[in-house]
Amino acid sequence: MTDLNLRAEHEPRRRRRRLRWVSFTPRFVTMLISGVATFGLLGTMLVLPLPYAVQGAGPTFNTLAGHQPADQGDSNEVGDGEPTLISIEGGRAHPAAGELRLTTVVTSGGPGYPVRAANVIVGFWSSNQMVQPLEAAIDPDLTQEQRDQLAAQQMITSQEHATVAALTDVGFEVPAVLEVVDAAPGTGAEGVVAEGDLILGIQAPGEQVAHVETYADLSVPLLATPPGEEMRLLVERDGQEVTLPIITTDDGRGRSQLGIFLNADFDMPVEVSIAIDNVGGPSAGLMFALGIIDVLTPEDLTGGHSIAGTGTISLDGRVGPIGGVGLKMIGAVDDGADYFLTPVLNCSEVVGHIPTGLQVIAVDTLEQARSAVESIAAGDTDELPGCADWEHLEPA
Repeated sequence: MTDLNLRAEHEPRRRRRRLRWVSFTPRFVTMLISGVATFGLLGTMLVLPLPYAVQGAGPTFNTLAGHQPADQGDSNEVGDGEPTLISIEGGRAHPAAGELRLTTVVTSGGPGYPVRAANVIVGFWSSNQMVQPLEAAIDPDLTQEQRDQLAAQQMITSQEHATVAALTDVGFEVPAVLEVVDAAPGTGAEGVVAEGDLILGIQAPGEQVAHVETYADLSVPLLATPPGEEMRLLVERDGQEVTLPIITTDDGRGRSQLGIFLNADFDMPVEVSIAIDNVGGPSAGLMFALGIIDVLTPEDLTGGHSIAGTGTISLDGRVGPIGGVGLKMIGAVDDGADYFLTPVLNCSEVVGHIPTGLQVIAVDTLEQARSAVESIAAGDTDELPGCADWEHLEPA
């Protein structure tokens, strides 16, 4: 009993002494301060923006959605209730059975769209997202407003190029006034052309001068001339006609280019309107052009299939590379597409990353893309070119 009483009597004192020792030793104070500092640092990292961009598959848009001929009323919604994306006045029109889907990528990062540690961590572990340094995805020096304005301007230019290329493909002539803005450094046009030159004609080696009244009049002789040959450009400068000799250069794909930047004023033979909100950039050009062609041709190009794709489009119908093709393929599959059109210059990013159930067709021109769509409609898809033969090419 005596031992038990002494233990009970001295137990509170030992407990108080132990608590006092834990609370005030230098080691405990150091650990406490370090812990608070660590949690504070982690909290700050979770709140402060990081210099990364996180990209994910965005929505796809059917360029044939809600289509109706212009004389069927003023409503911009028909059929399944989807807003009309492409409206054409003065041209042929027919209902669309299939889908031609443009694909998008959603990018977060930089001014106005900050990403934080949690976003980066999720992006690294997600198979449907991609994380990369900010400068690899956007220009970090641009403000949010500047980025939005640039994307909007690129979209407008893309729509104009798609319209010209598509109308030319279906047989329309698109008159244009072509004015020289500048010459590309290192090309045969540098130091030869001048800002404000108006292009009147072009002469290929051994040929007569061809008058230039449309952009096609300028591009067709170039396509028939090997790089390194001298072509003659007839321009109006200060009210006088001047002939300019220009050595053509390779555009990177074995075709000739003059190396001039143009400001083009087109006189469209039909009015084409494209209405799409909250989407910017140039990468929808190919699918816009195919959509316009489908609307303007009597037959249905798709054969009822859902075909997605991406790629810039030039005035002469060349398909250019884009960013985020892997994510765009994921978005295409998510929205039910069975086929995907990709620029050949993106093939190095496509091989080994094609989602299950998606057939990818590599195209270099609008003509090839249209032919591929028609082959899909006819069920002749076995011979369509994939990316295996093009993966060695890198985007310019």
